[in-house]
Amino acid sequence: MCDKFIRPFLYYGFTPMIFGYGLYYNNEFTLNPFKLIPKILIG
Repeated sequence: MCDKFIRPFLYYGFTPMIFGYGLYYNNEFTLNPFKLIPKILIG
């Protein structure tokens, strides 16, 4: 289930993540976008 979600997410979900999660975690995202990946994986 995780792989099914994460693999396509990495390919064509990164840009939507920038506009979606990027707006929510604006400051932290700008400093380090890769911090969001553990947040999404952990929930």
